[in-house]
Amino acid sequence: MTYQNYTLIELKEIAKSLNVTGYSKLSKEDLILKLNSVKPNKVKNTRDKIVDAYNKDINWFLVTSSSCHYCKLAKELLTKNNEKFQVEELTNSNRDDILNNINKWTKSYEYIPIIFYKKKFIGGYTELSKIFS
Repeated sequence: MTYQNYTLIELKEIAKSLNVTGYSKLSKEDLILKLNSVKPNKVKNTRDKIVDAYNKDINWFLVTSSSCHYCKLAKELLTKNNEKFQVEELTNSNRDDILNNINKWTKSYEYIPIIFYKKKFIGGYTELSKIFS
């Protein structure tokens, strides 16, 4: 994969999603080198991450965006209720891959946050808030 067309912020998001460590202070060029050294078998799709979270007794999985107000509220609600959760951040560079990957589970739901409980799609923030009210 070529990373030259990505911004440094997008590259850091990619590194985070690939569980790469030690990337936060790297220059764009060094981060590209580091990303190019990641072996493809380390890359997991979103469905695999949802299942992995569940297998680690993390019942909640959220697909969010850093600029989304309802995503922030969802994370705050889960934290307030002492719930463990895992987050996958949607970016311009990974949006289509993530949504296509979970499309069968969400029936093409494209609003954010996209929330799963025990591997089952429940909806967005409105549905989550009903569970905790």
